[in-house]
Amino acid sequence: MGKVVCSSVDLDEKWHNKLQEIRDFIEKEGDLDEGLLGKWCFNQRENQGKLSLDQIASLETIPGWYWKRDSDVGLLGKWHNKLQEIRDFIEKEGQL
Repeated sequence: MGKVVCSSVDLDEKWHNKLQEIRDFIEKEGDLDEGLLGKWCFNQRENQGKLSLDQIASLETIPGWYWKRDSDVGLLGKWHNKLQEIRDFIEKEGQL
């Protein structure tokens, strides 16, 4: 029996299709469930080092996306997260 080979184009297309499915679900439901879509997101977080820069940037456009929960990053991590939020706000609005 022949070996089944998936090209990187097929895998990339499947990845982007799943990303779109997540976006559509969030748009319809307002939040992500803990089912299969939530598991896919968890797997992306766990394998962040294997993702392309494009994939990372695409995931970060999902409303509410996070790489680590606040409880996982500790007090210093929370401080840095808030600092980044302030920087993002100032960049967008021009001031606090």
